[in-house]
Amino acid sequence: MYSEYPNGYTDKDTLNFILAESNGKWLGENSGTVVENRIAISSGGRFPASGKYTFKIQHAMREDDLAEIIDVGFRVAYMEAK
Repeated sequence: MYSEYPNGYTDKDTLNFILAESNGKWLGENSGTVVENRIAISSGGRFPASGKYTFKIQHAMREDDLAEIIDVGFRVAYMEAK
C-alpha cells in the first residue's frame, strides 16, 4: 500500500492478507457473491496533519489475474481502545 501525507511525505508498505482457505473457500462474511473481510492494517495510529491523505492499493500476487475479485476497498475508522 502506498500512502501520501498532506506534507508530501510518502510511504510504501507490503501487506499480506489471507483471503481464502487452502481448499479455495473464501474467508470473511458472505452475502451472495460478495465477500467482506475486515482486516486491521494498523492500530493506534494518528493522522498528524490536517489535509488530504492518499492511499493506493496494488496487488502483488504470483498470479497475474484474480478473476473472482472484481473490487477492493478499504476504510479508515476510529476504534475505541480496549
